[in-house]
Amino acid sequence: MKVAVSDHTGTEPRVVKDLVRFLVKAGESMGVPDRIELSLVLVNESEISDLNRKYLNRKGSTDVLAFPLMDLDQLDSLHESDEEDLLGDVVICAQVARSQAKELGHAFRDELSLLAIHGLLHLLGSTHENNRDERDMRVKEKELINLWESIGAHQENV
Repeated sequence: MKVAVSDHTGTEPRVVKDLVRFLVKAGESMGVPDRIELSLVLVNESEISDLNRKYLNRKGSTDVLAFPLMDLDQLDSLHESDEEDLLGDVVICAQVARSQAKELGHAFRDELSLLAIHGLLHLLGSTHENNRDERDMRVKEKELINLWESIGAHQENV
C-alpha cells in the first residue's frame, strides 16, 4: 500500500514519516496490495470541523474522519486487478490528537497511530455501529498497535 501525505499542521516530519511507515506495514499485514493508495491528511480543528459539518452533518471537531473511495464489492475484489486504485482518505486532526494523547497519558505519535489505524480500518469496511462490530474493530486496532510497537516507532515520546 502506498500512502500520500498532506500535512496542513506542521507536524514534525519524523513523526509523519514514522506514521506513513506504520500505515504501509499495517496495510501489508492486512493484505492490502502494494498498488493501492491511501491519502493521509493532517488538519487543524477548523478544517476537521468544516469536514465534519459538510460530510457528516455534525457540529464541532473530531479526531479522525475516513472517506472511503471503494464500496464493499470493490474491496472484495482488491486482489483481482493489477490497476492502481485509491482506497480513500484518512483525515486526522493533529490538535485533537495532541489533546487526547495528553489526556490519556501517552505520546502524540501513539495517538496519531491509533487514529490512522482507526481510519484505515474504516476504509477497509470496518464499522462500530453495534457492540459486536465495535469489539471486532477494537481487536483489529490492538493487533495493529502491537505492530506499531514492534517497529519501535512508538518509543520516542513525541
